This record gives sequence, C-alpha cells and structure tokens, in this order.
Amino acid sequence: MIAFVGFMAAVMLVLLFAPASAAARLLHRQLVELPLERLARMERHHLIMLMIMVGFMIGGGEIMALMGPEIIATYALDLSIYLDLVMVSYAVSVARQTRTALAHLRGSFSRLLRRPEAGRRRRAVRKQDRSSPANDDETDPAFGNLRPHAMLMAA
Repeated sequence: MIAFVGFMAAVMLVLLFAPASAAARLLHRQLVELPLERLARMERHHLIMLMIMVGFMIGGGEIMALMGPEIIATYALDLSIYLDLVMVSYAVSVARQTRTALAHLRGSFSRLLRRPEAGRRRRAVRKQDRSSPANDDETDPAFGNLRPHAMLMAA
C-alpha cells in the first residue's frame, strides 16, 4: 500500500510540476484521457450491469442467503449469455478487420509485384472530320422520305 501511495504521489508531482514533459503527457494520456474515453463509450446496459455487480460484491453471501440459489443461477446464466454476445461481437469485429487488412495488403503487394509490360504502346487516336460538305442543302435525313404536308404534321 505504501508503494502505491508513493507511486501516485510521484505521478501527481510529475503532472503538477512538469506538465510539458514527455512523461507527463504519457501519464495524462494513460491516466486521464483513456479512462474518460472508455467512460464516454459506456451505455445504459453497462451501467446497469455495473450496479448489479457492485451490489453483489458488497452483499456477497447475504444476497445468496436472501435471494436463493435459483436467482443467483439465473443471474449467472444472464451474465454468461451477455459475455457470449460480447465474445461473438469481438470475433466478428476481428474477422472484419482482418479481411480489410488482407485486402489492403493484397492490393499493396500486387502493385509491387506487377511487372511493366514490355510491348505496351499507345494507340493512335483518330480524329473525326467534323467539317460539313459545301453543298448541304438537303432536308433533314430523318424526314427525307416524307411529303411536305407530313413534315408539318411531324413537327
């Protein structure tokens, strides 16, 4: 206990008197920022589970005597189901991250291993002649076979 109190006193002294040092930044990140980030991610069901666990830790054997073993077994089953769900969600998350990382690595390695093609040449691009003929006095080709009164009806 004395070692823990001495360690915490040293941490507080570093944080107070040398806040710009690398050690103070590391301690601040590990002891302040990360726990606050974890607390910010907590949801309602986490808090409920925490309160129930605190109650069981404080009560201990008295809760077992008052509630009976059936309630405790039900609670243990509920906790095991919750922990199974947490483990499945972690497994799915790891699988997704692994798949993403492997796809990224495959793309990186395929770019590195790709050989430049030796006979690769550019093709000549033909430009289309956009000039119109000088004697362009014909009617619209779509209406070329229609009689003049049919052209008025189509328009």
